[in-house]
Amino acid sequence: MNKYLIKLANHLDKKGLHKEADYVDWIMKRANPMMSLMEQPEASGYDTNLQSLSDKAEEDNKTVPLNSLNNAYTRIQFVYNINKEAIKQLKAMKEREGNEVYYTEELGATLSGVNRFVLSDGRLRPLPNSSMLENELSRQSDAIKIDEVIKIIENYQMYMQEKTIPKLSLLLGRRKPEGPMNENISRMYDAGFSPLK
Repeated sequence: MNKYLIKLANHLDKKGLHKEADYVDWIMKRANPMMSLMEQPEASGYDTNLQSLSDKAEEDNKTVPLNSLNNAYTRIQFVYNINKEAIKQLKAMKEREGNEVYYTEELGATLSGVNRFVLSDGRLRPLPNSSMLENELSRQSDAIKIDEVIKIIENYQMYMQEKTIPKLSLLLGRRKPEGPMNENISRMYDAGFSPLK
């Protein structure tokens, strides 16, 4: 179910409906509290007070950019975890069937949701549907080399870890509001985002 909601949020982002995509993210977070890194501060590197600060975002506009970018970080972490699971399943498939396979429903299901996020013009952008790995491989009539697919997904992971997260942290620092604010909120802006796990 979450894979489909992620796909919906990505689709809405591509259509320019960013507010609606954020709402889908909010629904996912509320429906599955385990998905929210704000409720797992040890996983995100955030202060344990973030959730209560998030709940007061409308009262204190100093947390609005923080919450917005933390939602982006949550989406990146979720896709990162989907990619990790896909790599694990592909390795198991390689052990069972060898390195060369033809596209099947099982392979399609394994690759469903695999993506890479890019931070462009201050917006988090997934790969377009036509460029998604699952779509590209489903059109391929030749045998698919699992090692090559794993390498592509590992490159997605490396890109998000080494490019997207540092850019997101810089953006967080630039969006820090002026003026006095709660010390915990200030520290969160200054700390940036921890590496993906």
